[in-house]
Amino acid sequence: MKMKTISRQEQLERWRQRYKNRGIEGKAQLLDQLCQDYGYHRKHAIRLLNSAAKIKKSPPGPESKYEGLVEVVQRIWLAAEQPCGKRLAEALPLWLPHYQRH
Repeated sequence: MKMKTISRQEQLERWRQRYKNRGIEGKAQLLDQLCQDYGYHRKHAIRLLNSAAKIKKSPPGPESKYEGLVEVVQRIWLAAEQPCGKRLAEALPLWLPHYQRH
């Protein structure tokens, strides 16, 4: 008989469903079992079971508008001996014409 292995997220989703459908005494027993089986602290287990499944995405914030410019600015920054942002902003207009030629 071949056993199917399931991921931790799938297991956690099953625990969440079981936890959600129980009363107070049932939730306490389920928490005890989860803490014993997985070695979680009780508060951590409560937070896991009450939270919705999270899908990891890209970092928060708007998407980058300057995808193609990052390489250009980084090469100029390195060639200019890594100046701070304030000095780099002043140096970019001086370096860009030379960068385009090379």
